[in-house]
Amino acid sequence: MIQGSLDKQVGGDHYKGAIQPFQLSMANGHDGCTHAIQKYLTRFERKAGLEDLKKAHHIAMIRYDTMMVYGVFHPPEKPLIKMADYFRSNKASGHAAAAMLAMENWFRTVDTDHLRSANKVRGLIRDCAQHFYPETYNEEDFV
Repeated sequence: MIQGSLDKQVGGDHYKGAIQPFQLSMANGHDGCTHAIQKYLTRFERKAGLEDLKKAHHIAMIRYDTMMVYGVFHPPEKPLIKMADYFRSNKASGHAAAAMLAMENWFRTVDTDHLRSANKVRGLIRDCAQHFYPETYNEEDFV
């Protein structure tokens, strides 16, 4: 396997030496919204902080709305990268890991209450924002 490009990061070092979100997404067959949510939850502490959490929260609802409008429900794929390995590689734990795991479970479950799943992911992202940014957290940003 050629990995030269995987050893380099352009524009920062927030994923340096770890499994990168696009690797997780490509290996595990994620849709674009799932990828974006995982990316923002992985990097928020090392890059854009609360802004990344706001984006992840918003994209969870975009994923739900897109699924409802277009009837796009991705079938589960066999994951090649285990979430535990991804968490360990990126030192993800607590609120962020819980939100990423809920997102992964939602992605893998075709026959589910998608609004409930979206709200669960969004609630966990909201909890993450409250925990890490109590001084600047604004409930209105997470409605």
